[in-house]
Amino acid sequence: SAQAHLIQGLFLLHLLAADRIGEFHTELELVQFENLEDKYIKQPVLLERCLMEGNYNKILEAQKEVPHEYYTFFMGRLLDTVRQKVGASLERSYDALPVDYAAKMLRINNIAALQEFVVKENERKAAEEGDDPMAYMTPSLTRRMPVGLVKWEVKDGKLWFVKTADKTLEIPALDIMTNTIGYATDLERIV
Repeated sequence: SAQAHLIQGLFLLHLLAADRIGEFHTELELVQFENLEDKYIKQPVLLERCLMEGNYNKILEAQKEVPHEYYTFFMGRLLDTVRQKVGASLERSYDALPVDYAAKMLRINNIAALQEFVVKENERKAAEEGDDPMAYMTPSLTRRMPVGLVKWEVKDGKLWFVKTADKTLEIPALDIMTNTIGYATDLERIV
């Protein structure tokens, strides 16, 4: 198809924007080597490299030069993913920081937009709180083992990261051992 590379590139960018890095790499393996230099596929590959390096400024610059207008939507989602990654680092590093510094770190233009982002981030976290942390998605900075909900608050000119009580993770060790021994026994029977 004439638009096969465009569709493949969009799908790669979608996976990247959804922070599904493992699936991104799996899909990338299906791309033929000579097609990696195609402008539609090359950009998601370069963006993934920037994301892994933590070079978020290049991701911002890439928003201005998209190879097709359809990429604009996913670039916006990728920026949200970058903000979530930066926010996850901030909440693990600080108890509070000045709102102007937080806005700068999160690449947000003003305090009102920061407040809006804080509300959305708290809603996103509350929705994920009940989810299985080892679900089908690739683990990342934004999806880790449960450590308790960190609620964000803007007050007194600072962005506060209010941590709730830590959660304990229960590992069903006996079930895992039983299944593993069962798999090994079945594998031995096959061989």
